[in-house]
Amino acid sequence: MGKNQGKQKHKTKDIYKVAGSKSFKNKNKAKPVAIHLKKLGQEVKKGVEEANKLMDSIQKELYSNSESKQSEIKTVKLNEVNKKSDENNKIAKEILTLNDEVLTKIDSLEVD
Repeated sequence: MGKNQGKQKHKTKDIYKVAGSKSFKNKNKAKPVAIHLKKLGQEVKKGVEEANKLMDSIQKELYSNSESKQSEIKTVKLNEVNKKSDENNKIAKEILTLNDEVLTKIDSLEVD
């Protein structure tokens, strides 16, 4: 238990201090860590809220644009179908008239 007692050197402290001398030990100043962290947290929350608002507005715009585009696409497709059906009706009428003409010519040939 008392084996190393003789080997230890005791530091002697100065009894008298020199006037005007500063200690070389740096003192740590108090830092406002908690306040700074709170401010950072508030800034982050504000940034997240702004980003969420922007994303919501962008999604609403995209949704409204997609709805209007879909309705435009539907109307365009309906117009195309109507045009095609009109063209088909015209072609069918022309075929019927040509068929009637052919039948009349055949009848006229048979009569002769």
